[in-house]
Amino acid sequence: MSGKKFQIFISSTFKDLVEARETVTKSILDMYHIPIGMEMFSADNNEQWDTIKTTIDNSDFYVLIIGHRYGSTTSEGISYTEKEHDYAKEIGVPILTFIRNRNSATTPEQRDIEASKKKKLESFISKVSSDAMINFWNEQSDLALKISIALTKAFAKYNRIGWIRANEGMSPKVGEEMAVLSKENRELKNRIIELEKKQSSRLPFFEILINNQKDLEIKYIADSELETVSNLYLKKITEAPYDVRPYINSNLLIRYNNIIESNGTEVAEYNTNVILYERHKRTHVPFYLTLKNIGKSKATNVVLEIEFPNSLYISKNKRDVPSIDLTKPEKLPRNPIDEASALKRKQDELRSSFFLGTVGNYSSDDEIFNRNYSIDENNFRVKFNHILHTQMESTEEILLTPLGRGAYDITVSIICEEFDEPQICYLNVNVQ
Repeated sequence: MSGKKFQIFISSTFKDLVEARETVTKSILDMYHIPIGMEMFSADNNEQWDTIKTTIDNSDFYVLIIGHRYGSTTSEGISYTEKEHDYAKEIGVPILTFIRNRNSATTPEQRDIEASKKKKLESFISKVSSDAMINFWNEQSDLALKISIALTKAFAKYNRIGWIRANEGMSPKVGEEMAVLSKENRELKNRIIELEKKQSSRLPFFEILINNQKDLEIKYIADSELETVSNLYLKKITEAPYDVRPYINSNLLIRYNNIIESNGTEVAEYNTNVILYERHKRTHVPFYLTLKNIGKSKATNVVLEIEFPNSLYISKNKRDVPSIDLTKPEKLPRNPIDEASALKRKQDELRSSFFLGTVGNYSSDDEIFNRNYSIDENNFRVKFNHILHTQMESTEEILLTPLGRGAYDITVSIICEEFDEPQICYLNVNVQ
């Protein structure tokens, strides 16, 4: 057994086995020096049952001895021995069961008289007969030997924890070695923490501005203003411009207004698309980001992934307008004023561009993108080869079109070789 000691719980509430238990205990102690936990409780209360449970919890093996009496019962109607057995089985303590042969000679006081207890005893015996290690005995003289043999086999079969005395658990030398190892482990952990702090302090870190500001404010152009400047918007002509009045055919003008009025639904759908087209075409503002590396080291292969909400439309240039159906209602004749003065229309178009020019500076119609820039729906991706410490880089301009009033967040993810995970920040755009 290599000096390993086990805690044994021996359970029996039968008065005729007191002497047998004492014999068993003395025999096992003499042979193995194993401490024995004896069943010694009879009062029916929770405090004593908690003590019994704790003793079984701390035991390596549970020895059950059954004679011809069922024993004293709890308020639940079962004997303490059966209750202890059930608990030991529930928590997985190996059980060694020793049942006295039913035809053994006994005195009247060694057997139960009540029919109910006899029935409970037989039921209990039937239940424990399914235990893995079960033995039968006749006289108490052979009980100790049977238990000793069964325990020896159980020690070899089950790898139980066992116990040792506190003063035998660790030699002074082992204790010193453990103290040294504990100190070294603590010092290594502190060193790792310091290195992580230094490494973290040496990483790049970015400050981001939107159009050289923390937040971007955009003036929202009302639909009514877009109606005024659009030469595509359909509406009844109440008064022709003075300079084209001599060229207007009054009958054609009346017919045109009547068709506009009688096709209200189709005209309204068309005008909705016109306003959307004009908003994309005319109300965009320039947008760019500025990055400053305020960290302690250079950032390599820096990638910006910028996500815009659906209410903010992005484009490469002012020609980059989404596909919008601008097919006029079939019954609608050509605008009489358009027929009268193509030149006036061009002048109006120039005047409308000037009218909305204060919204933002328009970029050239030429393509501004190179292979380090890409737009995919509402996502803008930019790449820089590196950004040095304290260096500032700016993206090239794209165009931003607000489709509605409100406060919107733009999500910016910054990735570089030095980061274990992206640096995330949010930029605010207020459209009023």
